[in-house]
Amino acid sequence: MGGTAAFWVGTFVTLEEAMDTFRGGYRRRDFLSTVMAALATSGAFSLWNRFPLPTAARTAKMALKIGLVYGLAQDMLSLSRGRSLAYVDLLLGKI
Repeated sequence: MGGTAAFWVGTFVTLEEAMDTFRGGYRRRDFLSTVMAALATSGAFSLWNRFPLPTAARTAKMALKIGLVYGLAQDMLSLSRGRSLAYVDLLLGKI
């Protein structure tokens, strides 16, 4: 069971890093990459387990919520460390 959990966590972390890199590297590390990685991982998990569509949709909805909370928590930690976020700069008119 631990190996299975490690596989899915590794998948999520790898996808999040890949999306951060694809979206612009260090400058674009924000909650959107986390949400996209969570949704992609939940989709792969649903396909792997051959979930019916309603179960897959419920899994995706949970992944969206968890990815959003986790991503925003990462962003708050980044802001507390003094790193600017592109979407915050955009909202504040600094770009």
